[in-house]
Amino acid sequence: MKNPVIFKRYVECLKDILVQSFQDKAICVQFLYGLMVLGLGVLATIALPFLLKKIVDTFSSHASSGFTLVLIGYGLLWTLNQASFHLRALFTYKIEQRITFVLGLKVLSHLFHLSHGYFLDQKPGAITNVIRRAQRDVPAIVLGLFFHVIPTFLEFLGALILISSFYSLKYSISLSCILGAFFVYTALSMKSALKERQIANEVDKAAEGIVVDWLSNHEAVRTFGRWDYALSFCREELQKREQAEVKFISNLSLSRLGQTLILGIGLSLQTFLIGQDVSRGILSVGDFVLFNGYILQFIIPVSILGHVTQDVKKALLDMKGIIEILLTESQIKEAPSPLSLQGESFLIEFKDVSFKYQTYPIFEDVSLKIKPQETALIIGPTGTGKSTFAKLLMRIYDPNHGEILINNTNLKEVSFRSLSNIIGWVPQESYLLNDTIQSNLLFSLPEATTKEIEEALEKASLLEFVRKLPEGLNTFVGDRGLKLSGGEKQRLALARLFLKQPKICIFDEPTSFLDRNTELTIQRNIETYLPHMTKIIITHRPFMFEKADQIITLEKKGILIKFPQTYMQKPFLSSNSTTSHLKFQRHSGDQQC
Repeated sequence: MKNPVIFKRYVECLKDILVQSFQDKAICVQFLYGLMVLGLGVLATIALPFLLKKIVDTFSSHASSGFTLVLIGYGLLWTLNQASFHLRALFTYKIEQRITFVLGLKVLSHLFHLSHGYFLDQKPGAITNVIRRAQRDVPAIVLGLFFHVIPTFLEFLGALILISSFYSLKYSISLSCILGAFFVYTALSMKSALKERQIANEVDKAAEGIVVDWLSNHEAVRTFGRWDYALSFCREELQKREQAEVKFISNLSLSRLGQTLILGIGLSLQTFLIGQDVSRGILSVGDFVLFNGYILQFIIPVSILGHVTQDVKKALLDMKGIIEILLTESQIKEAPSPLSLQGESFLIEFKDVSFKYQTYPIFEDVSLKIKPQETALIIGPTGTGKSTFAKLLMRIYDPNHGEILINNTNLKEVSFRSLSNIIGWVPQESYLLNDTIQSNLLFSLPEATTKEIEEALEKASLLEFVRKLPEGLNTFVGDRGLKLSGGEKQRLALARLFLKQPKICIFDEPTSFLDRNTELTIQRNIETYLPHMTKIIITHRPFMFEKADQIITLEKKGILIKFPQTYMQKPFLSSNSTTSHLKFQRHSGDQQC
């Protein structure tokens, strides 16, 4: 990574993940046991060829002193060497899974605290693709380092020290040159392979995002009969993924072929050199077995080490996406020492608020007040920013200029939890989990009892429907509530409101899918059971118009408008209703947010 500042942040992020993983004492004990077993395995690996040399030399000299002990020792050392690998696995797998758990939890926690704007730029399935790939590659990093990189390095270092101590330096130098050439080639050949891996990761993320997007809209695909159209998009992206993966695997395979050739040539040269010295009487047959034992003993781990090194680098590259998510800062930040809103009544005030979505102006210099327990209506043509008004109040967005106050406290100084506790929201499109009706209601108030849930459903005119279902409250609503009708989803969202009983509630077209009689029933229930709640109603329909204390009108033209007097005289408006005016500016290409 070329930028040292970014590299430092990456290292700090990885360090933080490891520190959290090892906070559990049991994990630390597992790690220490693993290190002990690792040390025993390394010692056994280094000692085995020396014992084998001793056995061969004993056969050659026909000596019998201590021969039985040497044979038994060789068998025990071999057993210890093989057992150490499995014991390492036993102690390491728990560490691996803990790191995977901490990584997943940390990423999810960070994602939940990111601003809404971050998710608007992401493709469906792209984030889960990054998380899945990173969690899959954690074993490659942990097991690769713990099982192969560290043990092989220690074994090779120990063997070189022993060979240098008892034999001519030319043997240890030749062995070092072989491995040096191996690692230099590995480092050079991996550059192109890792570049192709990075390209393949991006293509894979894009392909999964597009496939998930089309699958999530399968109803629309079926309605319009555009199976071929959807399939052509998916086919194109899957072909790109196929080509990218083939190119990466081809580069990787060529790199591994070169590693094998280097090790094969080195083995041949080293064996020839030692064999010549044995034939000249410089070395014994036992020495030949010792050197050949080390060569053969290292040839497989070193060969695997090259593959493991590549896998670890690939895994670290795959984790790049996760680290980038963790390093992404939220545009909407909580104050260092946030305040908590107290009381039962809350005054809402917009002071010279201006907001634009990316480059599209939505509001300009908006000022208004909504008094405690008032009912304020926000009306206007589609696309004039009515929903944006609500999202600014909930701090899903922050204004570009001006202040939004609750009880004379700037929202930027209020804690997220405090704000969410006092505000309830019934959106146009109900946000339902792919879970049961009961779980979707508990989402708004986890400590609610079954009786409280049923009362909320009754107030939302949904209890009778739920009781008729075979599974009742345990009925699954499907992905995004697809098993429910539009009206049923809206009433479930309203039931959440009755259960939570917030002090401020925003209704964004809350009854657009309901018939007039059901709408009137819910309106009466809101007035009866939530009489002191401040209500902000975004609507095109006369929902609770007769209860409105203030009407806020948005129009497409950038002018100050006055609510027509003839409209005020309609029967659903009370005589004491007042009208607030907003100065509104609209770009020809803006969106409703």
